[in-house]
Amino acid sequence: MKNIYDIFNHYVDKYTKMPKLYDVFLSHKQSESQDRAKVYKLFLEQNRIHAFYDKDELTDADWTIEKVIELVSRSKSLMFFLTPTILDNPWCQLELLIAIKAKIPIFILSVEPTWPQKHININKLQIPPYLKYAFKTKIIKDHRYNFDTLVKQVVGEIKTNIKKYTENKKTKKQKNRKTEKRKNSKTEKQKQENKKHKNRKNKTIKL
Repeated sequence: MKNIYDIFNHYVDKYTKMPKLYDVFLSHKQSESQDRAKVYKLFLEQNRIHAFYDKDELTDADWTIEKVIELVSRSKSLMFFLTPTILDNPWCQLELLIAIKAKIPIFILSVEPTWPQKHININKLQIPPYLKYAFKTKIIKDHRYNFDTLVKQVVGEIKTNIKKYTENKKTKKQKNRKTEKRKNSKTEKQKQENKKHKNRKNKTIKL
């Protein structure tokens, strides 16, 4: 019987191989950054970046573990809205974990808190060991002043991640072709060796 980790890997691998549906998946905790994610979604769409935002796409009844795996795996990148308790949310953890497993570029936006609170200190953040890889990426601080400049920065980061994903996919295809070519070459060489061995054996029998 397969364990939960095997099942998780199976579905991530399955959906990663399928055509992509979105340029970026917006991962956020609804109670903390739903409105902020919606704002960014609108600006990203204006810049021709097709973003997945849950409230526009799914109902609560549609929200299953397999559906989340499919949606994240079939996105070219993931934008993670970092808020005070997002890592306490199992769904948000899952979305980040899928992106890591599917090798999808991750971009973190540290959401601006309400005054007088300050942005989250990443060094003091308690990150589960299986998610630490995601926090090695670039983190941009969200703010409400000079927002146009910030949007350009976010758009640029996401476009870079989409390009990175496309290049990685291209490199993977090239490696697969080379591996297949080597495999075919070895198979053909083995066939020739077997044929030579058979011919030698036949000559020996005739003698």
